[in-house]
Amino acid sequence: MKKKVLIIGIVIALIVGGSVTVNHFVNEKNNANDGNEVTISKDDNKDDDYYYDELPKKSESDTNTEDDSKEESTTSDEDDKKEDSENEDSKTTSDVTTNTSDKKDNPTSYREDNNRQTNPQTNTQPNKPASNQTNPQTNTQSNKPAQTNSSNTSTTTTKPKVVTYVVKFDSDGGTAVLNQIVNSNETAYRPSNPTKTGYTFNGWLLNGVKYSFSTKVNSNITLKASWNPNKYTVTYKDGDTVISTQSVNYNGTASKPTNPSKIGYTFAGWMLNGNSFDFNTKITSPITLQAKWVINYYSVEFDSNGGSSVETALVSHNETVEEPANPTKTGYIFAG
Repeated sequence: MKKKVLIIGIVIALIVGGSVTVNHFVNEKNNANDGNEVTISKDDNKDDDYYYDELPKKSESDTNTEDDSKEESTTSDEDDKKEDSENEDSKTTSDVTTNTSDKKDNPTSYREDNNRQTNPQTNTQPNKPASNQTNPQTNTQSNKPAQTNSSNTSTTTTKPKVVTYVVKFDSDGGTAVLNQIVNSNETAYRPSNPTKTGYTFNGWLLNGVKYSFSTKVNSNITLKASWNPNKYTVTYKDGDTVISTQSVNYNGTASKPTNPSKIGYTFAGWMLNGNSFDFNTKITSPITLQAKWVINYYSVEFDSNGGSSVETALVSHNETVEEPANPTKTGYIFAG
């Protein structure tokens, strides 16, 4: 620290330019460094030239004492650090002392050096950039472009545009089926079967032909559902006796069969749940039609053979006729 103060004092003395004696700085220096004490003064009549007076050298005993003191200070780590610092400052001060001694013999050279010290603007040497920085042509290593690793270099390629097609599904009255977007030369997937009341799904058709889902798609297509209508049985009965049956497609109509016959009865039509059935009715479920019969009635006439008239009796099929009152005839007795 004392050596740093010494150096700062010397610099201040040079800047002020007056006749300054820095003996007290030099005396501080003598406590830590060998060599001659120097008195720096400025002579106004010598054009800012500086000269130095050498002071008497230290005695050899003083030097030995100081060396012994330094050897003792090396016993601790802290003293070692301090000694290293003092040695570094001592080297700096010694360089300054030697330099100023040279300047005494050559005032002109010293003045030039002093001007560099007091006028930092004229000292361009510290600010001179390194040769490899000022001459980029000679520094081929720093300006050489970075080598590219061919394994890490990727070439940007434009992927071909993917062509897609629409596969539409026309369920033809059944439950809706979503369309599909299919890439070119790929296949559509089979959707869940739609449902339709009264019909059984029979697959998908393309232009009336059953479609295979292993076929690759290369255009927009529409698949139409194929349906098989459910068939329902229409049963014709007479009482408990089945006369005939028919198979009728869902939402179709039954065909009216030939009227049945029955002795003593006249056929009156077909009944559904007690009501006369209309054959224009759409069949949507199995049904049973019952034959309706009307019994036949017969007239029983009585020929009195000249006697009194007897009313005609009306008798139903398979029934008996009631005997009428006996007729009369003059001169005769009715015999039956």
